[in-house]
Amino acid sequence: MAPRDALENRLIELRQSFDRAFAEPLLDERADATVELLAIRVGRDPYAVRLSEVGAIEADRTITPVPSDHAELLGIAGLRGTVVAVFDLARLLGAPEAEEVRWLLLAQGAPLAFAFSGFDGQLSVAPEAIIAADASQGSRVREVARGGGLSLPVIALAGLIAALDGRPRARAELAEARRW
Repeated sequence: MAPRDALENRLIELRQSFDRAFAEPLLDERADATVELLAIRVGRDPYAVRLSEVGAIEADRTITPVPSDHAELLGIAGLRGTVVAVFDLARLLGAPEAEEVRWLLLAQGAPLAFAFSGFDGQLSVAPEAIIAADASQGSRVREVARGGGLSLPVIALAGLIAALDGRPRARAELAEARRW
């Protein structure tokens, strides 16, 4: 099998697994027993995002640049029938930027997507494995998921969205991006 075919098959498997997570009913005890996370890479740094804050995840989407005063705004993209503003997650977090960002994370309930460099998979952790982050993690990371030898800062998408919404001109730029 060619490397491209293997990659496409893996992407199909990941998309189906992701979609099943929303389609299958969760048992009450399972919902209480675990927190579902997506493991991602921002630049070369590992992070996690709560699955409940994610509307979709896509790879290799075209991002059309738009004029902006904010370096974090990469442009706009069409995702799931909607035009969304795409922000560079590394720039928002103050993390080292990757040479390439090929993944987009669509925020649940907001016309925003966040670009990042790598998708490592989905994981389930016990609620007690999520602890408060120390101040060195910055204001965009309020929790850390620990367990199985991993320690992943958990990005608060809701906090990122609130910060973007509160910036001067952000609302006007997002409205302009939606018109495209």
